[in-house]
Amino acid sequence: MRRLFVLSFFINILTLSALTFSRSSYIDIPTAQFNEGIYINLNGSYPIKPEIEMGTDINGGVEFSLNKFAAGLNWVSGTDFTLDISYQLLKERDNIPAVSLGMDNLTYRKYISSIGHDDETYVDEEYTPRPPEVASVYLVATRAFNEYFELTAGMGRGRFVGYGPRSYLLNFDFFFDERHENIVFGFFCGLKLSIPRGPSLILETDGRDANLGMQYEYGLFKGTIGLLKMEHYFFAPEVVRYTPRINASFSVKALSFEKPRKGQVNIRLLAEKTGRPIQGRLTYGDGEKRVVDIPSTGRITVTLDSGIYLFRLSSPNYITKQAKIFIKSNQVRDIIVNLRKRAAVKKKPAPVEIKSGIESQRVNFVANDANISSIFYPLLDEIVKILKSNPNIRIEIGGHASAEGTFSYNQWLSETRARVVGGYLITQGIDPDRLSLKGYGMTRPVARNVTPEGRARNRRVQFTIISH
Repeated sequence: MRRLFVLSFFINILTLSALTFSRSSYIDIPTAQFNEGIYINLNGSYPIKPEIEMGTDINGGVEFSLNKFAAGLNWVSGTDFTLDISYQLLKERDNIPAVSLGMDNLTYRKYISSIGHDDETYVDEEYTPRPPEVASVYLVATRAFNEYFELTAGMGRGRFVGYGPRSYLLNFDFFFDERHENIVFGFFCGLKLSIPRGPSLILETDGRDANLGMQYEYGLFKGTIGLLKMEHYFFAPEVVRYTPRINASFSVKALSFEKPRKGQVNIRLLAEKTGRPIQGRLTYGDGEKRVVDIPSTGRITVTLDSGIYLFRLSSPNYITKQAKIFIKSNQVRDIIVNLRKRAAVKKKPAPVEIKSGIESQRVNFVANDANISSIFYPLLDEIVKILKSNPNIRIEIGGHASAEGTFSYNQWLSETRARVVGGYLITQGIDPDRLSLKGYGMTRPVARNVTPEGRARNRRVQFTIISH
């Protein structure tokens, strides 16, 4: 279907007369964007109503673009050659638009139209005086606000200067009685509304006329079809020469200089209810899975080759979200993801006999020792039975020490006692994930450390149920 569309578009263009030639243009206005490579361009227009006898005109050009410089050699109706050049002063980044300086219609004729040269009275429309189109200098800025909306605006002389009953309002000399057609500048602008991976709608004024059209790009091909001089529907008198025109343009990339460029995705992970950033995890891939941790700031940037990726964003206690993301080369996308918190699940209290059977038990140690005395093995075996009978229970094994020795020594000793007791439970078949081992040193005594009996009670491991 797409090949048939391209073929019919190409055949249609061969019957038209040329208008503008640049690959990066909208319908008839230049933009500040650059596409590196060598392009073959064809385009043209014909009147809806008969204006003049135009015949069949094949109009073409070759365009060369590299880095910040572009030039196009155009052959107008097989009669005249023109040269267009442009230089990109600024590349688009953040909130700064792309800006380019250019000159259209560098040629040996003072006046040049879409069907070749003519005298000072344009056969398409009558106006006096006529701004000469030769060396039509312009300055243009283009800003893509997102993947759906792009805006272009600029000013220029020559072909960008309005001459009609209303288009002259866009000229600098609007407030003067006398027109200085050789040096006056006119304004032009356009907007582009795009469907991702689909056609784009364009509305523009080239300083003279109002134009509306559709543009489509697929692979090496780019095509535009539009309705030009729409103002004639509303303002032109009933004269045969004043009529809108249908325009079509075709461009194909013959040679590319661009290296494949990666796209960039900026992600913000927020809590849906509060809007605050949250810590989480990004899982993505177009085959091989990649996992990236998102810090507490909730922000992360990933750089990817062009393609379609499945993004999965998750955070503890939040409902996971996932979506397919289409990444273009050299594209920067900002994505905000709001995660909804999971509903709190009330935990059932552990039965009294289980809780007392675990939390009432103690394993005591002699001074400066972490070995389990044989008298405590029956107690530990009873805890193993309870844990195996209740597979959802998780416990904390807390090690403690008396106040003898330094603080750091007692901290190490308490941690060692917790590991020894936990190690025994693991050897009896308890999953390590169900055990949390902690050492509290001498910070949580259960008796005074001034007597031998009190110190003996403080040298212990005790158990606490933390989930069930």
